[in-house]
Amino acid sequence: MADMPYQAALLSSEELQKLQQWEQQFSRETGKNIVLVAYQEQAEKPAFSASPQS
Repeated sequence: MADMPYQAALLSSEELQKLQQWEQQFSRETGKNIVLVAYQEQAEKPAFSASPQS
């Protein structure tokens, strides 16, 4: 599987609570069970460089 440019977001308890409130609101408005997922951009990984072995 290819690397995704995003990873699961690390949310504070307040941010998580807000996300859950949005889920509940959208679920009520649509009559469907809505699940929201938060992602954040991944930190860049250093480029691989092979150093010659002596």
